[in-house]
Amino acid sequence: MAVGCAVVVCDFGGLGKMVRPQTFAELRALNFGGGVLTRPLDPELIANEIRNYDGNEAKLVSDRVRREADLACAVDEWIEIYQEVISEHAAGANQHQQELAALADYVSEWGYDARIAWEKKRMAGCLDWPLIGTWLRRWLREQRQS
Repeated sequence: MAVGCAVVVCDFGGLGKMVRPQTFAELRALNFGGGVLTRPLDPELIANEIRNYDGNEAKLVSDRVRREADLACAVDEWIEIYQEVISEHAAGANQHQQELAALADYVSEWGYDARIAWEKKRMAGCLDWPLIGTWLRRWLREQRQS
């Protein structure tokens, strides 16, 4: 986005929207991540998003990203988060057991094995896509043989 490319938010997890001036705040609030991937990865839906392309809008998004998401802003946000964590710790808000339980939940849901299983399931659906599916099947065969 920062270099001026139009972006349709998508991943193996699904399809989001094209980042446009009117969708930027909503998508950024969810870090352009999994929370915005609300639709299936369907070639027609992706094509519909690409049809929304407007070079002037891509420029506006690029300008906004450069203004709001530069390194200095990120460092300021990190310092603020670190200061909050340090203050929490100093206040004696020790929630060690709850933190460990949350970590265990996270690892079981998003750990390496769970992520690999999830990605394999998502890839299986992509194998049926015209052109891309053919290429993916060939690539997967080559990977297994090497």
